[in-house]
Amino acid sequence: MIKPPRNNKSKDGWRALIEACAQLTPLTAFLSRIYATTFPSQSDREREEWEGEVSTILNDRLSGRLKTFGRVDFDGSRYSFGRSSNVSSITDLGSGCIKANLIRRFTENCVVDVQADDGVARVTQKSAADFSIEIRKDGERIDTGFVFIVHSCDDGV
Repeated sequence: MIKPPRNNKSKDGWRALIEACAQLTPLTAFLSRIYATTFPSQSDREREEWEGEVSTILNDRLSGRLKTFGRVDFDGSRYSFGRSSNVSSITDLGSGCIKANLIRRFTENCVVDVQADDGVARVTQKSAADFSIEIRKDGERIDTGFVFIVHSCDDGV
């Protein structure tokens, strides 16, 4: 099971408050933006490290069968997929059920694996073009972030 790092909401909240205060004047706003870029938060550094480790593990395990993978986050009001260069858009099909629209369309059969941050994720439909993902926890639909992996069906995978 792939477990993403958890954000430290307290630390992230304090950092956001300090950065917001620093943006009250043009000079400090400029410096605040440079600081945020050159010194990312601990949560951002941990997530980047985790993404690198996941990429390496996936490439090793799928050994050439990996078609694409990505991460989608739910920030409390909308889904974001900025860390996934292969997602063109997200279509909300109802609470806990979404469709990831990929930039590159697949013409061959493939397998989609999903790991939700919270709850149980499963692919509810798939085609060569796209797939939907449903996430449930104790029978209830929930909104959450998730990682998806698309790989080839070749070699009995």
